[in-house]
Amino acid sequence: MTRSISIQPRNGQTLVVGIVARISGCANQKEISLDDQVDHAKEEVAQLYDGPTEYRTIATKGKGEGLDRPELKDVERLLRTRELDLLVMEDLGRLVRGTAASEICGIAVDHGTRVFAPHDCIDTAEGSWEEDVISACRDHVGHNAHTSKRLKHKLMNRFLKH
Repeated sequence: MTRSISIQPRNGQTLVVGIVARISGCANQKEISLDDQVDHAKEEVAQLYDGPTEYRTIATKGKGEGLDRPELKDVERLLRTRELDLLVMEDLGRLVRGTAASEICGIAVDHGTRVFAPHDCIDTAEGSWEEDVISACRDHVGHNAHTSKRLKHKLMNRFLKH
């Protein structure tokens, strides 16, 4: 994240920040992880802006690959209102896995909203943001495919043994 590029509220008074947090909802995941993600986003914002801030949080459970999740439509609708100065998530995979994340970042930029995803080093204030987003999307999809193959192999091995 580029802390040297300042951010100012478009309304001149209060920075309006959207926060996206998501867990898949697997058995071993705890909903407190959503709170952790929101807290982390607020810490990141505090390092960028030292004034009044209003947060709009979208925290959900659902598979990251799902493009029909209602919260994605909520995020896009919120971006199109031009109310948000900043959209923050730990990594793009919290929003969605795959190239749809790139499209949503483009919508944000087109509507004057800066996007931060610190774990992916994404900051749309940077000139390289599109390349960075595409790279992060590739990494998230690759990680997911790798994990899927690993789990399928492990489960097949267990099945064959027992």
